Amino acid sequence: MSVVTSEPTPVKLRAITSGTSVRNRKTLVPAKTVYTATKVEKGVTADGKVQYATTIIQYDNANKDNPKTIATGYSYVDPTSGRTKSVLEPEAGLDEQTRRALTTAHGVRNQNLRGGGTTQVDASMYGDIARVSQQQIKQSPEIQALTQNASQQESLDAVSGPPRESETNTNENVNSLEAAASVAGDKAREQYDLNLRYPIDIQPSLQDTLKISVYKFVPRQLEGLSIAEREKPGDGNRTPIGAVVLPVVGPKDSNKVGWGGKPMSAIDIAASDVALSGITGGVEGAIGAVKEIGSDIQSDSGNVKKGLAAFFAGQATGVQGLLSRTEGIIVNPNLELLFNGPSLRSFGLSYKMSPRNEPESIMIKQIIRMFKQSMAAQRSTSNLFLKTPNTYRLQYLTGGTTEHEFLPKIKECALTSFNVNYAADGTYATFGNTSPIAYELQFTFQELTPIFNDDYTELDQDADTRIGF
Repeated sequence: MSVVTSEPTPVKLRAITSGTSVRNRKTLVPAKTVYTATKVEKGVTADGKVQYATTIIQYDNANKDNPKTIATGYSYVDPTSGRTKSVLEPEAGLDEQTRRALTTAHGVRNQNLRGGGTTQVDASMYGDIARVSQQQIKQSPEIQALTQNASQQESLDAVSGPPRESETNTNENVNSLEAAASVAGDKAREQYDLNLRYPIDIQPSLQDTLKISVYKFVPRQLEGLSIAEREKPGDGNRTPIGAVVLPVVGPKDSNKVGWGGKPMSAIDIAASDVALSGITGGVEGAIGAVKEIGSDIQSDSGNVKKGLAAFFAGQATGVQGLLSRTEGIIVNPNLELLFNGPSLRSFGLSYKMSPRNEPESIMIKQIIRMFKQSMAAQRSTSNLFLKTPNTYRLQYLTGGTTEHEFLPKIKECALTSFNVNYAADGTYATFGNTSPIAYELQFTFQELTPIFNDDYTELDQDADTRIGF
């Protein structure tokens, strides 16, 4: 095994701020400069293949004081595609500045042109420390000397490339992460991996998939007598802060609205009529309603007298059904099925995940971690308030990017329940890296708002091109 460590390089850790605008933004953690170096180890796997492992070390200064490992990575050959890929795994317990400098992308930005107009410039898909580490590997003659042929160079180039390869380059996974401001909670995590997937070699362009994206919760504002609509995920400034692509498993939906039987007796009708007439027509209206009720009573005075007598006697004694017992009649309840309101839909999902190799086991671990952390309540810095957890967008896709016409569209959801079984095969067993051999993940999502008739119209202008919601 050969080991080479680069010289330390200064890296400025960006300040952590809160607020959505310059006016209300405040600095929570000031910017600071640290020094990092990259250690590269060349080894040989059991099957005789050369593999490179990296370790990113952080120091307090250029003299290499207080060394601390902050991330480890390695290259591997994907068994399905045969391509060399890489994984970069931050250490647990890192402070927020360091974590962001390892994992936070700066996305796509617009560059102003002198002649007018703008053009998009792809920024790096990884953080400042990771980017410096890549430069250290590429620019160090000692590290580059660890390669002896083209295959080894490819493997070394993999660990000096992006921390995780992305097969797609959609607007969602390159959107500016700086737009994901810290509004959702002063202590809340602001970014997760945008390229999680299971199986690790899933091909979204060749099969239907379910994409679950994580978004910061946005409250709705009051507007007069109504509540303003919430900006939809993916529109405007609402960009995802994490995402996972999964195969489609047993898609189902259930649309419900609330209906219930409601009685309204003659006495209820009379009281309501007088009240409504008094509200709309004043005293004269109430008097008119009373006269009309009196006229109705005269038309069936015998039964009315008996009914009233039995009703008041029952009220006085607490005896139920007195009129039915004594006269064989009941007050007409005028029972009718009435609309109570819409219902909120829930969606249950279940996945069994069995890692086939070490990279896939790491991917499953990151998927579980993302959902556990993103659904948790968020504390403010003062601990005085709790803020709403993140929300989710579920999309059935075909061809990788197109929403499926024959599967349901789902509104923005909350993750109300997430259960993990670490012994999905009935017996707890692990691989050599201590990963369980099988997991079972169970999700329960619930939409934030009901489905309305005009939602379908907005979707396709009633052209009936989609299943809809």
